[in-house]
Amino acid sequence: MTSAFNKKDQDLLIQAINDQGFILENRTFNLLSKNFPRANLLQKGKVFSCEGERGEIDIVLEIGKWCFIIECKKSMFGWFFLSPQDQAQKLHLIWDSSRDPKKLETRALPLNELCQSYNWSFSISDYCCEFAMDGGLLVKEKYTKGPKKDLEKLQSSSRPDYMHDKVRQVLKSTQYYIFEKMGFHTKTPKRESTEGFRFLPILVTNAPLFHNIYDEKNITDTGDLTSFSKINPIDYIGYNFSEIHHWGENNNSRIESEDGSHTKTVFCVQIQNLVKFIKMLTLT
Repeated sequence: MTSAFNKKDQDLLIQAINDQGFILENRTFNLLSKNFPRANLLQKGKVFSCEGERGEIDIVLEIGKWCFIIECKKSMFGWFFLSPQDQAQKLHLIWDSSRDPKKLETRALPLNELCQSYNWSFSISDYCCEFAMDGGLLVKEKYTKGPKKDLEKLQSSSRPDYMHDKVRQVLKSTQYYIFEKMGFHTKTPKRESTEGFRFLPILVTNAPLFHNIYDEKNITDTGDLTSFSKINPIDYIGYNFSEIHHWGENNNSRIESEDGSHTKTVFCVQIQNLVKFIKMLTLT
């Protein structure tokens, strides 16, 4: 078949299309369709409306009482998650536990106990940064002026808070999906429709993921890190992020922990490990 473009232009066109993220989203949906044919719900491009604001969720998957709200993020950056060594980690799970008083809440659960009880295997981090990678190597550039001129540095995202934008988006999608699932967009809300549900926001990505673990003794008095204890490539990780979210007929109730904190865990998962991750949680 002939083409209006030469091979070089076709390759550039394919790369530009891949960068838009649509193919990643389509691949994710097809993987879930193939591996979870008996899911309660699997929907792509879920459109919602809350108090007049329109939004769209890439993919929603419900298996039993697990509800996965998924946003797909194509990236040219490696995602580097940081954690202090030997820090006690907690999973902050959005859960309609139906405890008295009955409410939607975030439960702070010790990760080591969960992993031992359910044979789960993942880590939690409270900080993430992004650096460009090419062929598995970090991309370097040189300072162009000042006292560091001609010294090398890593090519980071032009927006240091870009990861936060992705996390906020999937958390917002989670909030609005709960609002709709409870029927608050209708005249007859069904508060009990989420009873026992656990809501898990997920960022699915092509990006390589790394867990960088450091020891507090390797931080100088001026607050500079001097070395890592470990740099581990990982398949998925939980990212704890503090954000105020609401539910209720007029969005007047907060999704928060018993102590009033607003930390929620968002999972970052490489697409090739997404099925393994979901099965790990749902088959226990």
